[in-house]
Order: sequence, then structure tokens, then C-alpha cells
Amino acid sequence: MKEAFKDVFNIPISEGGIHCLLERFANKATATYEFIKEQVSNSEVIGSDETGAKVNGQKHWMWVWQTSDATYITHSETRGKLAIEDEFPEGFTQSVLVSDGWRPQLSTPYTIKDASHIY
Repeated sequence: MKEAFKDVFNIPISEGGIHCLLERFANKATATYEFIKEQVSNSEVIGSDETGAKVNGQKHWMWVWQTSDATYITHSETRGKLAIEDEFPEGFTQSVLVSDGWRPQLSTPYTIKDASHIY
């Protein structure tokens, strides 16, 4: 990022300056992030998936829960059930959960009902 600021915008900035900016942006975004999470958890149908990502050379996981109106993305060091429980400890007891059948997703509490009327 330091090089991009210099090369693209001709703005010299330190790594500490970038860290400070990112921290400020993250703090400002927290309320919106929580609002998106609430919108997803209260939806009638929720899609879920995860994909691997390298973080400092280690395999981590990016998790996504998505509705027709909102997408909630988070990072976890695990691909297991704990990643879901950390974000949605109550599961989705009022929702239909759509996934690829990964075992942690299948263990998430959700409603089993006929969703044919939704689409």
C-alpha cells in the first residue's frame, strides 16, 4: 500500500500512517458491518460458503453469508464449526440455509422448511 500511494498518487506515507488510516476506517465501518450482519441473520434465505486464503504464509479462511440484499464476509483461522459459532452463535433458526454441504455448515442450527415459494 505504501508503494501504491507513492506510485499512483505521488503521496509518500509511512506504514504507520497506513495502519492509522485503516484503523480509523475500520472503526467508522463497524456500525455498518454489524447492520449487515443483522440483516443477513434475519433473512428468510441465507447462502453460506468459505474459501482458503493465505495470511502471513498460513492457511486461513474467508467465510461469507449472503442474501439477495446483503453480503457478510469475515476471516477465521479455522474452516470448522467454531468459525460459524463465533459469528452466528444462535445459527439461523428462522432461515433456510443454503450451502455446499460442508459439515460445519450442516451442523449450524437453521430451519428446515419448504423454500419453493421464495424463488
